[in-house]
Amino acid sequence: MSMRALLLLCFSAATARAGEVTQQRIDAAIEKGVQHLLRQYADGFGRGRAGPPVGPELVDRVGLRALTAYTLVKSGVSPKHGVVERLIARLSFDASGGTYDRACTLLALQAIDAAGSRDWIAELARELVESQERAGDWGYPGGGDLSNTQYAALGLRAAQVSGVDVPPRVWSRLARAVLAYRTGDGGFGYAAGAREATGSMTTAGIGVLAICETELARARMLDGELERELPRARAAGWRWLDEHFSVETNPPGGPWLHYYLYGLERAGALAGVERIGDHGWYTEGARVLLDTQDGAGEWHGTFEREGTLFALLFLRRATHAHAPRTVEPGETRVEQRGTIVAGPVWFSAEGEGPVNLTIEGFAPEVRARFGWPEDGTGGPRVVRVEYLASETPIAVVLGDASRACGAQRFECVCATLPPGKQSLRARVLVRAPPAQRDKEPKRAKDDDEDELGPVRVINSSVVVVDVRNALPPRASLETPRAKTLGGLAANASSSFKKALGFEFTDFGARSAVDGNRRTPWIADPKDKHPVLRIQAREPAKVERVRVLPPRIAPSTPARLVLPAEIDVVVHPGPPRRLALDANGGELVFERPVDLRVLELRIVSTPTGEQLYGIGEVELRVP
Repeated sequence: MSMRALLLLCFSAATARAGEVTQQRIDAAIEKGVQHLLRQYADGFGRGRAGPPVGPELVDRVGLRALTAYTLVKSGVSPKHGVVERLIARLSFDASGGTYDRACTLLALQAIDAAGSRDWIAELARELVESQERAGDWGYPGGGDLSNTQYAALGLRAAQVSGVDVPPRVWSRLARAVLAYRTGDGGFGYAAGAREATGSMTTAGIGVLAICETELARARMLDGELERELPRARAAGWRWLDEHFSVETNPPGGPWLHYYLYGLERAGALAGVERIGDHGWYTEGARVLLDTQDGAGEWHGTFEREGTLFALLFLRRATHAHAPRTVEPGETRVEQRGTIVAGPVWFSAEGEGPVNLTIEGFAPEVRARFGWPEDGTGGPRVVRVEYLASETPIAVVLGDASRACGAQRFECVCATLPPGKQSLRARVLVRAPPAQRDKEPKRAKDDDEDELGPVRVINSSVVVVDVRNALPPRASLETPRAKTLGGLAANASSSFKKALGFEFTDFGARSAVDGNRRTPWIADPKDKHPVLRIQAREPAKVERVRVLPPRIAPSTPARLVLPAEIDVVVHPGPPRRLALDANGGELVFERPVDLRVLELRIVSTPTGEQLYGIGEVELRVP
């Protein structure tokens, strides 16, 4: 072989290796993108370019900062990293006034600290539920669209995973609303009744319907109509994506490529789909992203920052319970297996909380009985897996019922089990192969019928786990919101402490009446007799005064505490002494009083480096 031929051969081999989608290349691209984001948000503020049609304020808005924090943590950055903490701190001081802001903040909080942020998560989830449009979808507000709607669904799903119970009616209304976004060719459009579908909106429609199906099935509220219609609509959406498949543009040829690719990742994870027709969507999409990242670590999208976030979330497979690894050339995949319970379904439940739930495989006789002839030894075609604790569904994972499950593990991480020993099992719904349909009569209790044919149920044996690390008890959104006077209803004044390490807020008196428990009033330690004075803009009847402790996200400094005692004065009345504990305190009047001016006088004295603060003052009206 000549030297020229040898060099050409080596060059060709190197080029081929450079174009391969390997875990090493993926990890390097993620790290490069992460470092770019850490530089841009080093002080918690968004920096960098923002191209037309928007200005520089785009990179610093609430929703984008929340999505950045979520992306960083999902990409492997510690929640304790200074940039992540600064992003969360700024989010805690800002009002989340729209669907995107609330939803992206919910995603970030669930990923970073679901237990410590429970009250904040419940607050945002309640606001999302209350802003659901009459039709069942979400908008800016001012009329629904599928983009806002999909983020609302993702945010509420994050709240549900965090232990905040979203009422089933929300999912039912949402499912029926999203079905109205279908186009005549099986795709989904931006607006209800749209004639033309896009890839980004079709992945959104599939993903939202998958969320609704899993949540309604978990709540045992999936009625017959939706149980038939949701898989049918999802299947039609996948066919549309197959017919218009692309990873180089948002089908059929529009902008928002990275938004669409992240939509593919979400829909694939939520619906259990690894292939679209003959396309391995992840490998093909990853190849495009690996080849288009610039030297600084960015991906340039429709706007300057969103492309990088969506590209990282796609590469990291952020929606999966555990991001799968890409097998290196010549590598044999070795999965980390837990203890496998014997039986027809090889079910594993591992951990003391959160608990990792997986299906490790099926017994040979199950594969033989429920395998389809054209699938070989690939296993049954799984419709969904329901995980149960003492016969109560705790999670549902969808499968791709159009093909054999193969090595799919139907992974789920459950963080909301109560402490103590829990008896868990899996209930697997599979499509009956043609040979089984006439041999086994359908049983009304366990089997169902859809357009894919009869469905059979396979039950696993029971696994007992001892949960020791549990989230706080589940929160409900069904409790009515209490009426309060605060925010714009009152003026407040006092001496106060500036900054405390957060230069973007002053912790002044108004922070105690702004409706945000994460923006406390901090008394000036040089003031020997600190007083918080609140003046109602209009006289009002008040039946109780509630004082809440100071909280700063992501963590409250240990030296910031609630005073042990305060005097509550409703002018012109006498002072009333109120003792406070770690949860605050409440003063209930014998009868409603006329409030014009309220003073909270701190009578205890801080020790050492302590700072006194009040998170929020709630004035309850009849």
